[in-house]
Amino acid sequence: METTKKYVQKTLFTKIYEEHRDTLFSKNYSEKMIDSWSEHGLLFKQLHADFNQAYITDVEVYQIRRFQLEIAGFFSLQNKDGSKTKKDKVQFEFSYAYDPAGIELKLTALKATMNDEFEKTYPIVLHPSKDLPAAGTVFKELFAMREKELLEKVQAQKKAPVKSRKMRR
Repeated sequence: METTKKYVQKTLFTKIYEEHRDTLFSKNYSEKMIDSWSEHGLLFKQLHADFNQAYITDVEVYQIRRFQLEIAGFFSLQNKDGSKTKKDKVQFEFSYAYDPAGIELKLTALKATMNDEFEKTYPIVLHPSKDLPAAGTVFKELFAMREKELLEKVQAQKKAPVKSRKMRR
């Protein structure tokens, strides 16, 4: 009995999409991994749809097409006593550029915002697998920014001169 093997030829679009999807997943950017309220798999569906639109539309135009994807979730840290900190909301915005001349999709930046207050942008210069920080790492850096700011405020209050009140009689 002869065994036949089926070879599935992936399209260039599929190869590029899967590489980006896998990179995001490996860095823990999925609804389930970041405790998002969004439908599971929505980020990857949006990536597929937006990339597909750029891939199809810009074949004739040959202009770089830019698009953003957003996902938000909740994070907390574990304290030394085993308890967890209150949950913080972190919004992630991924900036992409599709170059039809080179048939290349690039993740150009990640902007992360915690509780609509603390923000950090990560430029993606080389390759997302190297430059894109993991979701948990981003949260820890934003958390550290907040802690540093709070500490500076407390120290500034301690150094501020105490105004004396003169009593009137």
